[in-house]
Amino acid sequence: MFAKIRFVSRFLHYSLISLLCLAFVLWYDTPTNFKVTPLTCYFILTACLLPFFRFKFPHYFSSDRSEQFVSYRKRALDLYHQDKAAHHPRGRWSTKGVLTDPYEFTNPYTQDYDESLNWIYRLVKPLLLSLLFILFAPLFFLYAWRKTRRR
Repeated sequence: MFAKIRFVSRFLHYSLISLLCLAFVLWYDTPTNFKVTPLTCYFILTACLLPFFRFKFPHYFSSDRSEQFVSYRKRALDLYHQDKAAHHPRGRWSTKGVLTDPYEFTNPYTQDYDESLNWIYRLVKPLLLSLLFILFAPLFFLYAWRKTRRR
C-alpha cells in the first residue's frame, strides 16, 4: 500500500515538473498567442513522456548526495591541509620561530556557502534536465538506448 502511494506521489511530482517545464517552453516559444503547430505538439508529447522516462532512468535526473558543490576557497584549503599532513608529519609547521601557520585561517572552518548552494543545485538540476528533455527528447532516448544496448 505504501509503495503504491509513493509511486503515485512521485508520478504526480514528475508530471507537475513536466507541466512546469512545458509551460516555460510554450511561453518562450509563443509568449503572446498560442497556436497549435507541429512543434507545440512535439513539446506536449515529450512532456507527456517525461514522467515515464524519469521512472525508467532516475539516475539521469537526480543528483547524488556525494555530488556536492565545493567552492574554490574550500577546495584550496582542503588541498593545503592534505599537503601539510603529507609533508610535515612531525608536529606543527612553522618558519623561523613563527608559532602559527601564516597560511592557515584563524578558524579551521572557513565561512563559505557550499552547504547553502547544495540544495539549490539538487533543485535546479532536475528542472534543467527536464527542460532539456522536453526540447531534445530524441537525443535522450538515443543515449538511453545506446547505454542499455552496451550492457
